[in-house]
Amino acid sequence: MSSFTQWLARWRRRQFIVRALKGAARSWALRRYLERPEVRAGRVQCAVLGENGRVVFVCHGNIMRSAYAAQVARQQYPHLAHRVADGGTHAKQGRPPQDSALRVSRELQAPLDGHEATPMAMLALSPHDIVVCMDAMNEANVLAAYPALASRVFRVGDIASAGMIGVANQSSQQEVSHDDREVRDPYGEGDDSTRDAFARIARLVDHWMVQAGARNAM
Repeated sequence: MSSFTQWLARWRRRQFIVRALKGAARSWALRRYLERPEVRAGRVQCAVLGENGRVVFVCHGNIMRSAYAAQVARQQYPHLAHRVADGGTHAKQGRPPQDSALRVSRELQAPLDGHEATPMAMLALSPHDIVVCMDAMNEANVLAAYPALASRVFRVGDIASAGMIGVANQSSQQEVSHDDREVRDPYGEGDDSTRDAFARIARLVDHWMVQAGARNAM
């Protein structure tokens, strides 16, 4: 894919998001699109070096992406499980995972059986939490609801795009080097799309949890 085609795809995506969002969420989406990469990198560094809180993974309904992100984080970093939370900007409390999320999560040995969706309002966010959103719409909706936490709200690919993924993970940096900082929602697109999304989530979540572990050791 040419650089122009990539740029055009990103521009169309941004136009769609801005049209779909309303009020404060739209304003926040525009602000984040205009944020310079060096400013974003500075926010990431301040957040991961700041006071310990939870790593809170967020998507739309908390029945696929954020649920899987939290499950992988807890499995891979059990000593940090108490500092992992997940929820949805439009979650319906108690809703089970989507069918393809259940199938694929079992296949990937991080099953979501027993998971129940949690609305953002029930997470009791702290000023020390880091909120990791799966896409730009999630990010804008979180910022509209919790503007005081703006400096600690990110997209899932931001820590990698900031160059803080460590030597061992440098091979993953290319995937986020062209503003590819989100994981699109695979809802209703079948197992293959879900599998691709979950594989990418697992890689990006690892970056956040490595930093959370480093903070925990300080």
